[in-house]
Amino acid sequence: MHGPTGAADSTRRGPPSQPLPGYAPLPGYAPGYAVLPNFPAPVPRSAAMMRGGSRRSMLAGLCTFQAFLLMYLYFFSSSTSCDKGKMIPKEGSQYVYDAENRAYQYDRNMPLIFIGGVPRSGTTLARVMLDAHPSIRCGEETRVIPRILAMQVQWRRSTKEKSRLEEAGVTDEVLDDAISSFVLEVIAKHGEAAPYLCNKDPFTHKSTVYLSSLFPNAKFILMLRDGRAAVHSMITRKVTITGFDLTSYRNSLTKWNQAIENMYSQCVQVGPTKCLPVQYEQLVLHPKEWMDRILTFLEIPWDEAVLHHQDFIGKPGGASLSKIERSTDQVVKPVNLDALTSWVGHIPDDVVRDMPYIAPMLQRLGYDPRQNPPDYGKPDAVVLENTKKLKGQEYQYNPDVVPAQVAIPGHPGDVNPPLGDVGEGKGQMEAPGVGDNAQGQPQGQGEKRMDHVPVPPA
Repeated sequence: MHGPTGAADSTRRGPPSQPLPGYAPLPGYAPGYAVLPNFPAPVPRSAAMMRGGSRRSMLAGLCTFQAFLLMYLYFFSSSTSCDKGKMIPKEGSQYVYDAENRAYQYDRNMPLIFIGGVPRSGTTLARVMLDAHPSIRCGEETRVIPRILAMQVQWRRSTKEKSRLEEAGVTDEVLDDAISSFVLEVIAKHGEAAPYLCNKDPFTHKSTVYLSSLFPNAKFILMLRDGRAAVHSMITRKVTITGFDLTSYRNSLTKWNQAIENMYSQCVQVGPTKCLPVQYEQLVLHPKEWMDRILTFLEIPWDEAVLHHQDFIGKPGGASLSKIERSTDQVVKPVNLDALTSWVGHIPDDVVRDMPYIAPMLQRLGYDPRQNPPDYGKPDAVVLENTKKLKGQEYQYNPDVVPAQVAIPGHPGDVNPPLGDVGEGKGQMEAPGVGDNAQGQPQGQGEKRMDHVPVPPA
C-alpha cells in the first residue's frame, strides 16, 4: 500500500532550521523561542556609535521576537481548540490504491456496506453477487471484526469491567474511536481498493446499532432464511457455532430464533433507510429484482455483472474466495434452486409439531412454520434454466485461483472464537449460496410469493 504523497510535502512551511540572527535557541522551549546572547564587545569607532548600535540591535531583536511569538500563537494555539494535556490527533485523509494506482479515500463517514445474518442464511451469495459489481469490493470474512465487537459488548455489559476501564481513562469515547479505526482499517486494507467497501461477517449484525453510531453513513443488508433450512445446513455441514448443539434440531432452532430476533430488532431500530432485510429464498427465485432493490437501497448504479457472479470469481476486480469458508464450493455455481427445500423430511416429527413455539420468528419473518414443504414462490425462467443445466454437471472449485489463507494458530478445526459467537466445523462458518446437498425443489402450487419482508416503519 502506497501512502499519499504530494508536492506540498516538500514545500511545507515549518520552524526555522537555524536560530534567528542574533538569537540563540532556549533549551526546553519550542522552536521559535530564543534569548538574547551575550554579544562579544565589538571594537567601537566611538562610544556613541557603540551605544546606538547595541540599542538598535536590541530593539530590532525584540520586535522580531514579538512578531514571531504572535505568529506562533495565532497559527498554532488558536487553531487547535483542545484541552490542556490532551494529544492532538493527526488530521488528514487516508487512502487505498487499486491495481492502476488510483487512490480512494476512506474514513468513518464513507458509505460502508455491512452484510450479515445468522450463518447459513445467504450472506456469501449476497456478497459474491455484490463483489461482481465493478465499483464494490466485499471480500472474504475478516473473522476479527465480529470478535472485537463481541469484546466491546462484554466490556459494556460488565459493570465491574466498565468501571475498571473508566478508572484507567479508557472511556466509551476512547473505545469507540479505537474500535472504529480498527474496523475501518481491516475493511479498507484486507482486499482490493474500490469506490464502495463492503464487509461480510455474519454476526456483525448483532451490533448493527453500535456500528451505525460509529459509521453514520453505513448501510446494512440483513440476510434472512427459513430457520429450518439454515439449521439443517448447519447440522449437515457441521458448521459449529458457539451455543448451538448440532446434535439437536430443537436446540439449534431455539438458538437461531434468539439470534435472528436480536439482529432483526436492531435492523428495525436503525430504520429502513439504513437496514434492508433480504430473504435468501427471494434472492434465489428472483435475482434480478432483488439485486436491483439492493443496489437502489445502496444508491449504487445498476450493473448487469451482479447477475453473473460465477464469471468473476477469482478474477481481478471480481469475487475472491477463501479455501476455508464453507460456502465456497456453492457460490462458484450460477444461482439455482437446489438448496431451497433440501431440509424437508429431515427434522424430527416432535420438532415439526412444536415449530411455531420453538421458532416464532419464522411467522414474524413471513415463513409458514406448518408448511412442509413450504411454497416460497415461482422462480424466474433464468433460475429454472440454471438449475436444469446444473443437473449432471459438476462445478469444481479450483483453489489455485484463490489466495492462500493462513489458519489461526490454536484453532485447527472446530473454532470457537474467544468472546465471539461463530466457529467453524471443517471450514469457515458461513451462509449458503446454492446447492446445499440438495434434492431439488418441487414446483409449488399457486402464485404465492414471500417477497414482502416486513420493513421497519419510517
